[in-house]
Amino acid sequence: MGNNTVTIPEVDVVNGRISWTVNATPDICYPGSTLRFDNWTYSDLFYETELDLGRRTFTSIETSNESAIFNMTNNGDHDLTYPIFYHGNGSDDGNGTWTGFNMSIAGRSTVSLNSSDEGANHFNSNSEVENYIDDILISNNLTQRERKDLLSYWTPLWFNSTQSFVLAFMTIAEYDDLLPLTVEPTPKTVRRVGIYWIDDIPVTEI
Repeated sequence: MGNNTVTIPEVDVVNGRISWTVNATPDICYPGSTLRFDNWTYSDLFYETELDLGRRTFTSIETSNESAIFNMTNNGDHDLTYPIFYHGNGSDDGNGTWTGFNMSIAGRSTVSLNSSDEGANHFNSNSEVENYIDDILISNNLTQRERKDLLSYWTPLWFNSTQSFVLAFMTIAEYDDLLPLTVEPTPKTVRRVGIYWIDDIPVTEI
């Protein structure tokens, strides 16, 4: 577990581990199910933590009058998928430009992506960005409520940022390596979606 960890319901982090013991009724896999913890009822177990990943990735943006070049080095062993770049353009109100790419960046590799590339996705509004991310979450089999909860929590932070940053989706294998999960009894299915948010990336004019 990382730093500045927040848990809901609140529990102590012991030896880097979070542990909840709950009663699930009727079955957590179905809509309307509930979790009973310490005489309170919850629909979810939530935690947020900061991980120091060192030089896991390096990203920069080079801009010109015609286009922007997004450089990204993946120093990890796992792929990063669907990179989405936000270029602040010096804006202090979150009104920069968004560019996404339907691709994977293999582990131990570097790519340079041009905003003028045929495969680049340009978004004209925050709602288009949100719909694009929602489609990715659908492809990862998240339910409508799970997708809504994720987007309603994170998009205000992304859309109001004054920094340039990149979002990228991690593989389940990497998520399990970084933050192992154990559930007893073992569920029939486990779906995990991890998103890197790499902020304050350098921007230079060329």
